[in-house]
Amino acid sequence: MAFPRPTLPELIDTIRTDLVTRLGIVTTVLRRALVRILSVVFANEAHDLHGHLDYNSKQIFVSTADADNVPVHGNDLGVPRKAATYAAGLVDIVGAPDGTTLPAGSGFQRDDGVQYLADADAVIAGGVATVAVTALVNGLDSNADAGTALTLTSTVAGIQAAATVNAAGITGGVDLEDLELYRGRILTRKRKPPAGGNLNDYLNWMGEIPGVTRSWPIEEGNGPGTVLIYFVTDDAVGGLIPDAGAVTAAQAFIDDPTRHILGSHVTVAAPVANVLNITAHIVPDTTANRAAVTAELQDLVFRSQEPGATIPLSQIRAAVEDTAGITDSAVSVPAADFTSLPGQIPTFGVITWV
Repeated sequence: MAFPRPTLPELIDTIRTDLVTRLGIVTTVLRRALVRILSVVFANEAHDLHGHLDYNSKQIFVSTADADNVPVHGNDLGVPRKAATYAAGLVDIVGAPDGTTLPAGSGFQRDDGVQYLADADAVIAGGVATVAVTALVNGLDSNADAGTALTLTSTVAGIQAAATVNAAGITGGVDLEDLELYRGRILTRKRKPPAGGNLNDYLNWMGEIPGVTRSWPIEEGNGPGTVLIYFVTDDAVGGLIPDAGAVTAAQAFIDDPTRHILGSHVTVAAPVANVLNITAHIVPDTTANRAAVTAELQDLVFRSQEPGATIPLSQIRAAVEDTAGITDSAVSVPAADFTSLPGQIPTFGVITWV
């Protein structure tokens, strides 16, 4: 049965009662009596010990372990936490005369203070040059869209201080894996251990790829002897649907000889977004209620996201009408179940309020 942790006042009362009983004290114990003082001292120590035991009991299990100990469980199973990565890309610079060199290690800075370093020398030709750069700090914030303005952090003769992120952008920066996503991967590994190349193995392998948050392996998705894997990147700057670079990186990871299953043909692909737009009427129609309904619908779509999924119209209506504070509602679009084709996943679009 459960063993509830006693509170400090409960411990003080218990210890004081024990002392009074053991010492045979029959008179009233005054406030400054030694028995009261010792009760508080002993209870404080016991309370700390109970707390330590309570904390340690939670660290035994992945589902209740804290941020310091979840990685211990993961490492024991060979499931390390995905580290943050540094964004890299190209920067366009302008200078003269031709042949002027921007040395490797030169710094660029964004308006918000994020900095990048040149990976190699870049030589001006035709008045311009393209510089390969890597962010100085890791994480999502190190990504930069094409056209973002940068400034050289130190003067280089013949090179203009103003620079621009190349059309290819600066990409690849990913934050340290979210703790709860990581906890979920470890639990998946425990509940679905390696099995010589079944779908659970692909699920675990895809989970190891930086930026990949969810995946769906499909047996014989491209015919007999094949595995088709769709995946998404919820936290990526570009959004849920992976870009071509993410697909290429994921395919290379799965094709690694340490993971490739002999005789299988594995294809990694990005699903196609099937956007769910909704037209709804709610009573009372307030800003707060609109926000609450939107959150409920977004959660419904998230829970329903898998290739070829269908979201029943009844669930869409229920998500609206069951939102706290709504007394009446109607959904006119969609007018039927929202169905996705194979290779499509439902994504949340916009709500039109009427």
